[in-house]
Amino acid sequence: MKKALLFVGALLFCMSSMAQTAEEVSAMSADQLPAVLAKAKTEAVYTAVARRYSSLGDATKAAEVQESLLKKFPNGITARNQTVSELYQLKTGAEAEKFYKTWIKRFDPAKMTWNIVYDYAAYSVAYVYAEEANAPKAVEYINKTTDPVWSCSSKITVAQMLAKKGCKKEADDLVLATVAQAEKVYAEPTTNANAKAELGIVFRSYAHQLYAEGKTKEALAQYDKVVPSLRDATYARLLAENGKLMQA
Repeated sequence: MKKALLFVGALLFCMSSMAQTAEEVSAMSADQLPAVLAKAKTEAVYTAVARRYSSLGDATKAAEVQESLLKKFPNGITARNQTVSELYQLKTGAEAEKFYKTWIKRFDPAKMTWNIVYDYAAYSVAYVYAEEANAPKAVEYINKTTDPVWSCSSKITVAQMLAKKGCKKEADDLVLATVAQAEKVYAEPTTNANAKAELGIVFRSYAHQLYAEGKTKEALAQYDKVVPSLRDATYARLLAENGKLMQA
C-alpha cells in the first residue's frame, strides 16, 4: 500500500511538473496557460506562454505575460535583447561606448547563454567610432566580435567606413587581418555552404580593393571563393583584363 501511495505521489508530481517545455506549452489551450504560469520558475516558460497567447490571437494576454517576465527577470535574456536596441540609436562613439559598458556588465556573456546580439552590440559601437574617424576605438570594438562568419563581414563594413573617413592605413590593416580570418574559416571542414557564401562578401570586397590598386590577377583569384550569385561587373572586367574574354 505504501509503495502504491508513493507511486501515485510520484505520478502526481510528474504530472504537475509537465508543461514546462516550450513544445508542450505550444500545444496548450488558453484555459491551461494560467496554471502553467502560476508554477513557472524560469524565463523560458514565461516566454513560451507569451508566445502561445500570441499564437492564439490574444495579444493583450501576451503583452501582460511579457511585462511580468521583464519584472521577474530584469536581467534575463528578454531584457538583454530588448535593451540593446537603445544602443543602436546612439549617435556618438562616447555615448555608445558608455552604454555598451553598462549593458555588457549587466548582461555578462560569461554568465548567460551566448547570442550574436553581443556581436551586434560591439559592431554598433565600432561603426559609430568609424564614422567619427576614431580608428583605434573602431578597431578595438570590432575585434570584440566572435562569431566566425559574421565577425568577418562586420569587420569589412567597419574597414570600408574607416577608408571613407580617411583612415587608410588602419582600414587596410583591418582588411588584411579580416581576409586572413575569413580564409581560415572558409577552409574549416565544418564551414557549410551558407557560411561560405556569406564569407564570399569579404573576398569580393577585397577583390574590389585589389582591382582598384591595379592588382588584377590577385583580384580575380579572390572570386574563386565567391559564389556565382555574388559575382558582379568587377568580376566580368577582371576576366576580360586577364584574357578570358569568352567567360567575361
